[in-house]
Amino acid sequence: MTNIQPNAGWLNYRKYFCVSSREELVGLNEELYKNKIFGYDTDQKKTFETIDLVTIYPGLLTGSGYGHDYKNPEDQVRDEKSKLTPEAFKIGFYFDHTTGMPVIPGSSVKGLLRSAFPQRILKKTTKRSLQNEFSESRDHYIRSLLDELGIKCDISVDDLENEIFHGMNRQNKSIPVYGRDVFYDAWPLCIPENNYNNREKRIFASDYITPHKHTDDPVRPELDPFSDPNPIKFLKVMPGVVYRFSFRLHNSILYKDIITSDVKKQLFQRILCTLGIGAKTNVGYGQFVPFTGECPDETADEPHAQYVPAAPHSDPVQPESENPVTVVRDHSRYKKGDTPPARVKDITGGYYSFSIGDDILVKSADSLRKKFEDLRAKAEKKGRHFTVPELKPGDTVTIRINNDFCRERKEFTVIPSGNRE
Repeated sequence: MTNIQPNAGWLNYRKYFCVSSREELVGLNEELYKNKIFGYDTDQKKTFETIDLVTIYPGLLTGSGYGHDYKNPEDQVRDEKSKLTPEAFKIGFYFDHTTGMPVIPGSSVKGLLRSAFPQRILKKTTKRSLQNEFSESRDHYIRSLLDELGIKCDISVDDLENEIFHGMNRQNKSIPVYGRDVFYDAWPLCIPENNYNNREKRIFASDYITPHKHTDDPVRPELDPFSDPNPIKFLKVMPGVVYRFSFRLHNSILYKDIITSDVKKQLFQRILCTLGIGAKTNVGYGQFVPFTGECPDETADEPHAQYVPAAPHSDPVQPESENPVTVVRDHSRYKKGDTPPARVKDITGGYYSFSIGDDILVKSADSLRKKFEDLRAKAEKKGRHFTVPELKPGDTVTIRINNDFCRERKEFTVIPSGNRE
């Protein structure tokens, strides 16, 4: 029997503040990571103008201004190990209320697109001289984009901005509602096959920012590269997720045969791909590139709306598919430097599966072969013999753990029996 996946917004803003142990918090993070895409009406493309864009590394962050300052109650902090805060997300995130999907609000889309225009129409802005300075460069930017689209005639960018974003004509009279452009929420549409090695097709992942501040020195509160960093964990959308931006666009009233709805659509796509959207765009977040491929057919039927939950803080149960999947039920069992014995379980689709008890670790045949050759070369330099084996199911090997296992990283080296590094 399958269960509906929990609403990610509810998990992040309700259940998150009800946990009482580190193990519960880690398990709750895993629940968030397991969320799959669902809830988008693919028929929208028939009635709206749509732009399909895909997130690129490092991903997308929206709603960072929302509060999510998780703090463990003081009476529960008995020692350093009992603190929950290092595992908790410290920055907010925006979710659709009904589905829990990481949508981009239509108001944010409209605001981002409008920020590329001169905005001379705004009379109540502060620092007017600075606004005028930027207005000229923005006017030139929009004209250059229109020139790329083949619009060579003289067009008033201010009038175009006023029409698109304010619904006003040249005489500053309101355009009827049915003739105005509408900006809808951007929805995650799908995750293409083999995109950013996201074989589990997860939407969410975690990341960190590490501000360096003199927190204990009120005289020097400024950033300092030599002070100890303070890692802050936050939730983000994975790179490789396709978003669909939807609009209801009309041909321009001022430039009927020149600025058509298709020209507006192409103009918006160029702005989105240039400026990005969301938080931390200055360090690469929120950047998109056009998506020209086809989404997998199964997303249209929303099969990801349901899943069978695995054990807390564990990897998903291995599905019956052409390629094996890593399954680790307790990451804390694997520490850097450990060398547990393992057995070759299977060889499928160019991947080796190694079993350690009930856990399964996966390595591609190409990377394994390259590693064996590297080990052989190093052994020969030291005057030792290293046999490059042809592994087969049932063979025993040694697994060297290269880092403390966690959800994001499981690095290990396979050492064939009878050899040493």
